[in-house]
Amino acid sequence: MSKSKNSEKNSERKKKDRKENLTPWKPGQSGNLKGRPVKSGCLTTLLKEELAKKCDDPVAEGKTWMDLIVESTMRLAIKGAPAAVREVWNRIDGKVPLAIMNPDGSNLFGGKPLSEMDDDELDKERKNIEKWEKQRKTSKLKK
Repeated sequence: MSKSKNSEKNSERKKKDRKENLTPWKPGQSGNLKGRPVKSGCLTTLLKEELAKKCDDPVAEGKTWMDLIVESTMRLAIKGAPAAVREVWNRIDGKVPLAIMNPDGSNLFGGKPLSEMDDDELDKERKNIEKWEKQRKTSKLKK
């Protein structure tokens, strides 16, 4: 095979391997023209549909079921119902992260998210975990 034929094959192979040749659609074009199928039988979908409907009770004054649930949750929270208070706080601020504790009772991560720790702090916490695992294993062996 001559050199020119090899270079032609290589250039054809490179063209085939290009990223734009690997995608079957043009930019901005979708392969799923009908979109994601509707979850018609899903309980969450059915519940959301019902919650958005207006309550047919005349006392509801034209409010949706969702409005009524929010109001009743707020009333319970004001009365001091722990579950309602917790739900309101969780919806407003998000759930409080679970603290992971050291064997001595201190917070494993010092209250700082892992994503905000530098390499030295992460290394220190890794060593604390290893120390804790070693203590746990030795305490199990003694039993």
